[in-house]
Amino acid sequence: MNLLMVSPNIPSPTAGASTRNYHLLKALASRYSVSLLALGGSSEKGIYSDTSQLETLTSSLRVINVPKSAPKRLQQLLHALEKFG
Repeated sequence: MNLLMVSPNIPSPTAGASTRNYHLLKALASRYSVSLLALGGSSEKGIYSDTSQLETLTSSLRVINVPKSAPKRLQQLLHALEKFG
């Protein structure tokens, strides 16, 4: 079976939520052919720039760089102000 895993970050065994995604990918790859589509920002490149480990787990790997946006809490505040403003 072929699977497509879409991740909001680059899976990495060393950093927070990325660790969960990495181990999920590793478990799926042990049984299935997995293609990975990961969203990454320029700040993530420094955290995990070596994707060779991911390439061994996946049949295809694609990282899409997304522009860095405002911090999550600031975005929530701005949306709340829009509703009441």
